[in-house]
Amino acid sequence: MKSCENCGMPLRKDEQVCGHCRENQEQQDKVKKISVSIPFEKILNNLKWKPLSKKGKTLVFTSLIFLAILIGIHLTISSLINPMSVVEEFEKAVLEKDAKQLASIINKGQKNYSISEKEAASYISYLTKQNNFTTIDNQLKMQANELDDSHEFVPIPITDKHGNHLVILNKDYKKKWLFYDQYYLEFYPFSLTVTSNLPNTEVFVNDKKVTKIQAAEEPVSIGFVFPGEYQFKGTFKGEYGDITKEENINLTEGNGNSFSVYLQLDGQYVSISSNHDDAILYVNGKSTGQTVNELESIGPVNMDGSIKLHAERKVNGKTIKTDVIPVTDESGIDLAFEEEEEEEYEYVAASTDTKFVDEVSQFMNDFYIAGVQAINSRNISVAEAYHDPSGTSLGEAKEYLKSIEKRGITEEFISMSLIDLQEAEGGYKVTTQEDYKIFYGNGAKKYKKFQTLYYLTKVDGKLKVHSLLKTEEIESKDL
Repeated sequence: MKSCENCGMPLRKDEQVCGHCRENQEQQDKVKKISVSIPFEKILNNLKWKPLSKKGKTLVFTSLIFLAILIGIHLTISSLINPMSVVEEFEKAVLEKDAKQLASIINKGQKNYSISEKEAASYISYLTKQNNFTTIDNQLKMQANELDDSHEFVPIPITDKHGNHLVILNKDYKKKWLFYDQYYLEFYPFSLTVTSNLPNTEVFVNDKKVTKIQAAEEPVSIGFVFPGEYQFKGTFKGEYGDITKEENINLTEGNGNSFSVYLQLDGQYVSISSNHDDAILYVNGKSTGQTVNELESIGPVNMDGSIKLHAERKVNGKTIKTDVIPVTDESGIDLAFEEEEEEEYEYVAASTDTKFVDEVSQFMNDFYIAGVQAINSRNISVAEAYHDPSGTSLGEAKEYLKSIEKRGITEEFISMSLIDLQEAEGGYKVTTQEDYKIFYGNGAKKYKKFQTLYYLTKVDGKLKVHSLLKTEEIESKDL
């Protein structure tokens, strides 16, 4: 019994069509005969390739080499820009203390602050000595592995032992040469503020001027830095000399990625006193042009003894000086004059007319008493008889009285001493010293001593004050 050539079901000998699959058995036989009739050797001969020419062989060989180069380049680029290689480059720079390479890596990873090679070296010390760099490195490698395995992984910043952000491994949104993902380390600089105890302080960091602090005790932001050691200098340029403070500060203990530096310059205000506060104050041998009473204090000044103070005053035409005292602390400086017995000089003309000297002395005493009465009563006529109508003293006294009245001042005359009496053309030059208590409208009270030079004349045989030539305050103190 034969079977169907198509489905294999049994067929009768004379059955030409399969009752199962309906395949015509006669056609199947023809196909079979045709396929068998083609010799196998002929088929193999037809399948044989023709030998390649020398040019063809060269083309094939070149193509294979080019393909191998492309594959090599692809593998090399992939290995160089994968996240792990970025971390390993950072690790190598830190462990080998390659400050130049680390500076390049950091500056590529942030734009806030351009770190120098010297600062990068200090940053390496911070990473390895102030922190556990092995922990930082391992955390970055874990992020690199995660980024390689998952595109959905979101890295978080690596922190130092104080919780400040240091670095994070990021994927660049731009591809390299359109095909390759890029990765980089983003670094976090620290903001820096500086404060000084003195106003108008110029601030330098690593010899570079960064700001000028206008107000004392007021923090000023000067930008960003990375942790490490820096040289800070503050300079105050004052009326009494420059004050400078330099110190190396290791910025390691930040808070919230910020550092604060306080520059304590060795300059303070110093109070000045004297037993003669009308004396002129001198600083390092130069006159301030102001009395001790007017200044009361000076500063800011250095406390290192480089500032030296003394005071000067004139007595009877002689200059008297205090000792020179260096400023070394804030306790205050007392510029004391040695007390000497004040000599009264009576110059008498060649005639040695003591009676006339007494007359002049009495006249001047009465003149001062009348002047104080005129001031307190606000009435110049009380003292008008003592003035020469042709002179200038009466007019000046009237103007002075107006000024005194506006300020609410009254006076108490204490005493007068005749210091000098000389004949002059048409009259006499008289020098006196007079003491007063002066009461100001604001309630202040002072003792004052003056040395005054007048020109006297005689009118109808009587002494008169013609003009005030000079007056000088030689002592003043509060009551």
